[in-house]
Amino acid sequence: MIKLLGRKVGFLTLRDRLPALWKVQGGFELLDVSNGYFMVKFDLEADRDRVMHGFDTKYYYEVGIGNNTRQFWFETPPPVGPDVPYTFGVIGDLGQTYNSDTTLTHYEKNPAEGKTVLYVGDLSYADDYPFHDNTKWDTWGRFTERIVGPTHAQ
Repeated sequence: MIKLLGRKVGFLTLRDRLPALWKVQGGFELLDVSNGYFMVKFDLEADRDRVMHGFDTKYYYEVGIGNNTRQFWFETPPPVGPDVPYTFGVIGDLGQTYNSDTTLTHYEKNPAEGKTVLYVGDLSYADDYPFHDNTKWDTWGRFTERIVGPTHAQ
């Protein structure tokens, strides 16, 4: 079962675009079950597994309400194997300081171009913020969006 986000796409357009997007080797059946939901039945189990497990797939998602929405995307990693390179960054105890900004800048400028960020330790240091109103989490989310937003896996 799939659900389209964002703009509406017709059945025929979706049916014609999915083979290239999913890189299927066999065929598939697409059934419109209404309200933007579609059911898919793959001819080959390998195609179903690749789409369901998402190896090397780009997923789009939307955050917000009404006219105040933003679209992001992420790519899933390739299948595991001995000859499959995958670069990721590790950032620990980031917080929200000048040094935190320097850390993100180093990550952005790294020529290895990490595909994923693994955060360890404390993320935003929001625990002791007065009234626990999530303000620190909101500012941390906006602060780190430049490396984990629309161009990096999350």
